[in-house]
Amino acid sequence: MTVVDSIVGWITRIDGIVPPFCVELVMRDGQRYFLHSYCTFDEQSETMVVKIWDVRELAPGDIDQIKKRLKEISQTGANEPPTLHPTLDWANLHARCDEILYCIEWHDRSWPDEGRPKLGFGKS
Repeated sequence: MTVVDSIVGWITRIDGIVPPFCVELVMRDGQRYFLHSYCTFDEQSETMVVKIWDVRELAPGDIDQIKKRLKEISQTGANEPPTLHPTLDWANLHARCDEILYCIEWHDRSWPDEGRPKLGFGKS
């Protein structure tokens, strides 16, 4: 298994919507995106489509407000995220898989346990 395979494999196991600021995709060109959800992977072209959180219009105070709101949410629906901020939106990212350098899974109180992918060590 190559690094690309492991990153793609990890992303494709994410089910539902990832809260903002919880999974960061770092690209080879230095761009960084926060993962919203996984859409598709084309094995033949080795490309994938993921939704990313569009945070371009957010001011630092808006980000603090969203993080505070996330901490107030105990459960989220897989297909209907709560309204977190009026300017928070999403976009589709179409990328070759080898352009994704690595992912950061920020372990934050913002991501409830029931919404995390079941990977790695489990709780005992």
